[in-house]
Amino acid sequence: MRSDKCQCRLATRLVGDGCQYCNPDLHIEILEQRIEDMRLTDEERGLLEEYLQTLDETARNLALMYEPDSEAAILYSKEAATLRSLLERLA
Repeated sequence: MRSDKCQCRLATRLVGDGCQYCNPDLHIEILEQRIEDMRLTDEERGLLEEYLQTLDETARNLALMYEPDSEAAILYSKEAATLRSLLERLA
């Protein structure tokens, strides 16, 4: 099924190497493989979770040692929040 958006030549479409419009199944397979390639390994996830704990602990300790709104405590809290958000999206 050819779309008006498809710019592939006939030969390309016939071979089956077309774009997302004339060969959506291939396009979906490629996207699924890219998603799989981007997933974290268990080892990577474990190391990032350990680092997240370290950031949280450091932020808490800095807040206790100085003030909760100290520049360093805020920085570590922001880094921890960013990493937590990233890990949630990569789940």
